[in-house]
Amino acid sequence: MTQSFNIVFFGETGSGKSSIINLIAGHEVTKVSGGALGCTFSSSRYDVDLLGPGTTLRVWDTAGLGEGDNGTVSNRKAIYQLFKLLRDLEGSVNLLVCCMRAPRLSRTAKNNWRLFHDIFQTSNNVPMVMAIIGLEDEDDMTAWWPQNKGAFTNDNIIPSGVAAVVAKKGKDNQWANEYAASRDRMRALIQAHALTQAIVIPPLVWYRKIWKSILSWFQSGFLVPTIEELQSSGITESEAKELRVILITTTSSDYYSYSTRNRIKYLYL
Repeated sequence: MTQSFNIVFFGETGSGKSSIINLIAGHEVTKVSGGALGCTFSSSRYDVDLLGPGTTLRVWDTAGLGEGDNGTVSNRKAIYQLFKLLRDLEGSVNLLVCCMRAPRLSRTAKNNWRLFHDIFQTSNNVPMVMAIIGLEDEDDMTAWWPQNKGAFTNDNIIPSGVAAVVAKKGKDNQWANEYAASRDRMRALIQAHALTQAIVIPPLVWYRKIWKSILSWFQSGFLVPTIEELQSSGITESEAKELRVILITTTSSDYYSYSTRNRIKYLYL
């Protein structure tokens, strides 16, 4: 019987998600974009042989906050894609991989970490690790994280493990050796931290957690999505109706604790 592991990759545009997935696979399984729009709009699954016979590594390349058109999928759209991702995961998650580009820790990167942390790790203990690109010019890229770890800790970003990697071979294969070593580091990172027994929570429970996270820290206000908006993320009409009832119920129960602080608006259609 084949055992499946769900590994979710997330990060903003330009963080190297697709390149890192190809690095791990050892060949191109997902398209890489050099443009500002990026290629990843919705969550995509790729099966990778990594953990040996009898196991399938299901790698999910998902849109985070700050993706899509002109480099930014609206936060609303990103949330709908998370709903779809959780449905496709069937409530089962073994590992989260945050992808980021050094040297700057952007605001969007922080928000992505916080959102995924709130949903998957808080009270559920899904491991979160980090893959860092953009360090090709460092004399010793593996030394970058120990030297900069404090800045991340100050923002409460504390991954279970970190790998600094080169996710492309470069012109004329100038980074071919570093690329091969990076594949080994990424594979070792996944093998060390992926849960052998996935955290399994019903998708509708995940949905409630997403919405509670939105209500607690989105500063610009957030409308309860319409059925049509929810369907735009790829879920069926019946699923959208069921999900919207949950969101309205959650919003109503949390109205007094969140509405004043975060200027949440509500739309019941």
